[in-house]
Amino acid sequence: MAEDVAQDALTVVRHALLAPLGVLRDAGHAGPNAEQAHAGRAELIQVRAALRRLPRLDREALLLRAAGELTLEAIARVMRTSPAAVKMRIMGARRRLAALLAEPVHGR
Repeated sequence: MAEDVAQDALTVVRHALLAPLGVLRDAGHAGPNAEQAHAGRAELIQVRAALRRLPRLDREALLLRAAGELTLEAIARVMRTSPAAVKMRIMGARRRLAALLAEPVHGR
């Protein structure tokens, strides 16, 4: 169950970070209505805020995996560590991110 929550968090991150690229790709097609667009922006703001709260190395590893779609080996080379260490860092980052995203949003 915790793995499902962590996977959902990674999917939310990937979607939120890549959404602007989708807008460019779909520029000629009918887009989302105003309510959907607002919800998408609100989700992006929430994800970015949660990502900023992660430790720098966790955030870096998670973004390289989710948005960069790099392999564990490639991330390990970038971060100058082992693939096993990267895997553990990403797993922890996903759990922390899921917890942050589950927190109630204040002031809204």
